[in-house]
Amino acid sequence: MGLGANRTRTGSMSGIVPIPRWRTQGPLPQPQPPATMPTAQTQRGSSMAVSAYILVRCRGATEGKVAEIIRTKPHVKRVDTVFGDYDIIAYLEFAELPATFSVAELHGIVTEEIRKVEGVSSTSTHIVTTPYHLERDK
Repeated sequence: MGLGANRTRTGSMSGIVPIPRWRTQGPLPQPQPPATMPTAQTQRGSSMAVSAYILVRCRGATEGKVAEIIRTKPHVKRVDTVFGDYDIIAYLEFAELPATFSVAELHGIVTEEIRKVEGVSSTSTHIVTTPYHLERDK
């Protein structure tokens, strides 16, 4: 049966379709980001590393200079200039974190250490959820 299965031959509705309740009660509440993000636990109980990719857009042809500055920032393990929507991809790693990881720490590094670099126009942060390592990397 197609989309018109609930219609008669004349095209009128065969029944009344109720309006979903959420449409009548005003705007939906906006989700709030968590204040802390739990880290994965190893078998011995110590926390594992949390890592993130920061995608950076630069103004003009400043990506080389910006990449050199970003690579000196805390927790930055790798910086690459790339073609595409972004100019730079930086890989950050936070090793040996406490039982809970404060997203504020990552936010502080991105806003205070990376976004304020002269030549940076915008950033996009992507926290790694599951790292996959190649056999050759071990």
